[in-house]
Amino acid sequence: MDTKVMQKVHTPCVSKIC
Repeated sequence: MDTKVMQKVHTPCVSKIC
């Protein structure tokens, strides 16, 4: 997953990205 996708979906802390 990309960081941009994480921001859009707002995943619960995945790959150290909250």
